[in-house]
Amino acid sequence: MKKSKMFWIGLLTIVLGLIFGVYGNLTTYMDNQGVLHETIYTPLSVLFIIIGILSLSMSTLIYFFRKKNNLSNV
Repeated sequence: MKKSKMFWIGLLTIVLGLIFGVYGNLTTYMDNQGVLHETIYTPLSVLFIIIGILSLSMSTLIYFFRKKNNLSNV
């Protein structure tokens, strides 16, 4: 199976989302008044993971569509 650009972009965004999630969890803290302080990396991680999953799903669907119809340039 030849990997498309969309596959690699999806994989990269999932990896970036995981890195952002780890960094966001390391920098999140609660102050003395009980207020939770989060960085922008926590919501970005969720966004990147969702975009990555959608990209991987689309590249998989395109691959199977092309394989089913024997089309090389769709």
